[in-house]
Amino acid sequence: MKLLRLKLLSKFRGLNKGFEIIFDETVQEQKLEPICFVGLNGSGKSNILEVVSEIFYYLENFVKGANQNSNDFGFEISYTLSKQAYQMNSNKPIESDLEVLIIKKINQNPIVSRKKGKENIKDVLPTQIVGYSSGMNELISNPYIKMDFQYLDEFDKLIGEDVTGDTLSLNRMFFMDYDLNKLITVCNFLFDEDKNLAPLTKEIKIESLHSFTISLQLRKENKKPIDLPSRLEVTIEKLKQCSTLYHEKKKKTSKGKYKEYIFTFWVNESTKEAVKKNFGNAFELFKDLYFLRLLNNHLIGSKTQKQIREGDIKTNISALLPKHEEVKKIFNISDIAFRKEGLKEPIYYKQLSDGEHQLLHVVGMMLLVDREGTLFLLDEPETHFNPDWRSKFVSILNECVQNENGIREQEVVLTTHSPFIVSDCKPEKVFRFFRNKNHKIDFEQPNFNTYGASVNKITSKLFKKKETISNLVLRELKAIKEKFDDKQITQEEAKKALDIFGESIEKMLVEKYFERENN
Repeated sequence: MKLLRLKLLSKFRGLNKGFEIIFDETVQEQKLEPICFVGLNGSGKSNILEVVSEIFYYLENFVKGANQNSNDFGFEISYTLSKQAYQMNSNKPIESDLEVLIIKKINQNPIVSRKKGKENIKDVLPTQIVGYSSGMNELISNPYIKMDFQYLDEFDKLIGEDVTGDTLSLNRMFFMDYDLNKLITVCNFLFDEDKNLAPLTKEIKIESLHSFTISLQLRKENKKPIDLPSRLEVTIEKLKQCSTLYHEKKKKTSKGKYKEYIFTFWVNESTKEAVKKNFGNAFELFKDLYFLRLLNNHLIGSKTQKQIREGDIKTNISALLPKHEEVKKIFNISDIAFRKEGLKEPIYYKQLSDGEHQLLHVVGMMLLVDREGTLFLLDEPETHFNPDWRSKFVSILNECVQNENGIREQEVVLTTHSPFIVSDCKPEKVFRFFRNKNHKIDFEQPNFNTYGASVNKITSKLFKKKETISNLVLRELKAIKEKFDDKQITQEEAKKALDIFGESIEKMLVEKYFERENN
């Protein structure tokens, strides 16, 4: 997939009606080249990820015939889909990549235009839209969370029916929140022979997955038992066949009896063979576990569920979600342990650093969702990385998503504050966001070559930070200089006062100033 253009026909948060952004149309040269949004905090760069998410949420619901209060939402979005991605969605052969233009005018239904005429919207949507945010203000997650609650309605409709195939399929959109990282990690490592985990394991020094536990308590927040669609019943049977040990028992409450399961996995080659036989591949395993995890939404009270379902674009829906103790969750994956290089004893997932978790999360997500025509919308995916990982991030992504036929047809749009990431991006892929004199969100593209540019130049040009040291030290240097100018201290005393500071351009300039003034 490749984004070409976005235009708003109505206001969206800080983005004005008429806002338009045109993306680079050149073909990727056998490598992943992210679209990179940069800017200071509050510059509005995340609004683009949010509006793209809302657009595809609207279109997904339109395809399903779901009622929506979005008639005043207008947009134009243009992108290309590869031949493979198009066939995955529609099973219709085409000779070349498909160029799609979807237009939704205010108070009208959307239409699809393309070079060869019109198509049904369901046939030309991206294969998958995956959202991610490392921050707490996760407005980007709003449509994805609402989509998850639609699954609960879907589950209820399917109870009692024989649904074991694709009738209960994963929606086009899902959000990779922090808790979902556990599923991503387990699925990738259980299928490590099918996945190119080397770039990831090399950085974290993990050799393999050692063990983990899955628990299920099939009762709602009000203690009523949960009835499952047959597809989820089949998933439970598959887990029984794959696990090293499993424990099943019935529990009784005042509202009825419910089942509790505990599946323990000690991972070896036999375990991996059993998982592969029952689930096929990492994505199918992830999909089934994702469905089970969605049952945790039954723990949310009806009043909060109503707020979530009816939440508009101004609501931070993620803030409404309660945090449940692990022992109270309906579905929980825990006790994840790894074999790690240089250690005799296994190391547990919870012992890994925030940076290691984020690397497993973001890179693992790219490895897991390796489907043609996928759009990744990543809000600051590097926040917990050390400088070395930030400098390697785009490189690691490229190592992971390469396949025998070259790069996969995926589009990555990310926001970042890291000059290291910008240095791995072509200038035509970089957009600097800012507030103009009318306090409206605006953007510009760099007037210099960002690809391979130094961190100092990018910091100065794009983040408007010319100093190379912290503000506290800068003020102390300025105070010493002022004392020297006021003749409160001598040149010798001024130079001695500089001894406490490490080497920097700013310190060097002050030293030269003292010498020049003394001569």
